[in-house]
Amino acid sequence: MTKSDKLISIISTFHEGGGFLQGFLDNIVEQTIFDQCELILVDSASQNKEREVVEKYMKKYNNIV
Repeated sequence: MTKSDKLISIISTFHEGGGFLQGFLDNIVEQTIFDQCELILVDSASQNKEREVVEKYMKKYNNIV
């Protein structure tokens, strides 16, 4: 299934969510239908290391943008 074939779009924003972001992402990727989804994350200019956390997941899952 390619990105254009995804059935569900999950859109989430975050700002200064470092304490919660990894748990959120772990929960999303563990869903049984995650392979049918695209996860779109919008960073609202967080100043901490949220980008590093997201990039780790983006390397592992090609349906996270």
